[in-house]
Amino acid sequence: MAKYNKKDLPHKEVGKHKYFVYNLVAKLNVQEVFLMLNTILTEETITFKAMEEKVFRFSMEMGRMILQKILEEQAEIIDSSRDKSIYRNKGNRKTVIKTKMGEVEYERPLYLVSEEKQKETGKKSIYLLDQALEINKFGKVSENLVDVMIANINELSYRKTAENISGLTRTSHKRYGCLECNTKHR
Repeated sequence: MAKYNKKDLPHKEVGKHKYFVYNLVAKLNVQEVFLMLNTILTEETITFKAMEEKVFRFSMEMGRMILQKILEEQAEIIDSSRDKSIYRNKGNRKTVIKTKMGEVEYERPLYLVSEEKQKETGKKSIYLLDQALEINKFGKVSENLVDVMIANINELSYRKTAENISGLTRTSHKRYGCLECNTKHR
């Protein structure tokens, strides 16, 4: 299986924007943010524990929204700077990646690779965003989440690790997923 070098990928502009994240946060749906905050603040009786949990969940939701915007913005930058004679855009595809903040759904373009490049790499199609950010290293699980899984696996069973990760991220993780990440990480 051929591997692309980062220098071969058309993402020269990614990460060069001084206020990249600030601009993306400004694009978030402000009404949605205020609705989340309002939900936390309007309860008549709330314990500190419950407030802390709601703020934590709110922060995780905001983090997922920001990460989604960053991924989709970078996909647009890559798309506009790619070599169109090598990579032909076949439209956006949705995917989900499991992170420490929970599941992040985003869209990125699928590209058909030119015949010349196919001979060189052996690939007919590619997601340039995934390649540029090395997203497929552990399937659709972020490296940070894999690190948390590994830390848990060293101390606990795969089943207990899966329960801990599911509780932290509010997503479903099965013990064989933890086992797979553990074996790929070695």
